Amino acid sequence: MKTAGTPHAIKLSTNRKELIAAESQVTHIVAEVIDSVGVIVPDQHIEIQFDVQGPAKTIGVDNGDLWSIESYTANYRETRDGRCLLVLKTNGEGKITVTATGGGLKSSALILNSY
Repeated sequence: MKTAGTPHAIKLSTNRKELIAAESQVTHIVAEVIDSVGVIVPDQHIEIQFDVQGPAKTIGVDNGDLWSIESYTANYRETRDGRCLLVLKTNGEGKITVTATGGGLKSSALILNSY
């Protein structure tokens, strides 16, 4: 177990980087707030803004907080336990770039391919 330091950056990860456009595939992108050595900072509630460029649309965002009144279809979500989720669906072929910003932290970008 490691103790987290102060929030430093946003880290993006996904369950798939290659999407089949003809099948309108879906991918889950997790945004994590990390410290300067990559440890998740679980005690911060930071609003993460998602910007999606390319042939995909946002299906929803979530953070697992059952009491949250934030919209599930917005392009932002506050983290809970250092994480939040973006769900995308491909709607064509090409490069998809997802960028996450927020809280004055170092931003993160992820490139997906839809074919």
